[in-house]
Amino acid sequence: MTDRTIHLLSAIGESGKESYELTIKCDAAPMFLVVPMEETDIEWETVVDPGVPARRATMRFGSTLLAGVLTELGGGLRFAPQSPDPRFASLDLLLGTVGVADRIGFDSIDKKQAMDAAGFAFAGLAEVLDGEKLLLSGVHANEVIEFPAPKGDPNAAAFFSACRASSYKAFGIAPPHAELPATPAQADSAAETDVARTTAEKPAASGSAAASRFTMRVAADSLTPSESGDGFSFKVDDGREFYVDANADAATPGADLLVQAERNGGLVCITELDNEVVKVDAGACP
Repeated sequence: MTDRTIHLLSAIGESGKESYELTIKCDAAPMFLVVPMEETDIEWETVVDPGVPARRATMRFGSTLLAGVLTELGGGLRFAPQSPDPRFASLDLLLGTVGVADRIGFDSIDKKQAMDAAGFAFAGLAEVLDGEKLLLSGVHANEVIEFPAPKGDPNAAAFFSACRASSYKAFGIAPPHAELPATPAQADSAAETDVARTTAEKPAASGSAAASRFTMRVAADSLTPSESGDGFSFKVDDGREFYVDANADAATPGADLLVQAERNGGLVCITELDNEVVKVDAGACP
């Protein structure tokens, strides 16, 4: 038994014929699970191990096509990536490492090897969750299942942060500050760090408090969803904590930019009023 928390991120998708639930389950490592919502007969085509029925499948997120294999698991299917790209190959490698560690003890695992696998795996998971489309092909021949795109979903951001933190915690490793290398644009913005700590006040309306704007980076692994699911809290790099109302019918303008900034370490411009975030813009404040 362990004291790990299992995190789940689920979505319902349709192929036009049937409905499916896709769940990314995280027990110190991510795993993709697909459960048909109705009874369905699957024609197994390939065998990955003697006696194990399987089907070849592909997952598309954004412009990336990820090949893999579907196998039976419980009452559903498991999608296992098969890719030469270490970002995606390491998703299964990390899962296997966690399984071995459960048997022999996490202290017996090579920490550097675990850290390398986790680094690649969460870079791959970040790309999956940043996709503007999420399609799965292969459950049945000539069938494509479309799931809601996870990009910009605060739940996806919170799941990513929680899963990544639990993985490093399980191995007793301090998570790195950023899981993805900085893009050239982010590197150029690094020179604006001093600007990030400057607050410029806007003129206030008569009889009202003044709103302020400041440039900042979201602290790694700091996004936490509210119990109601209406928003999430986050920390800025100087330790202050804020809350964003990200409910679908009352979203803070630009709240999705905080999700992206937490993943890639980019700068965002926060407009705040009475310690409440009222707007988020990409990049440094003008």
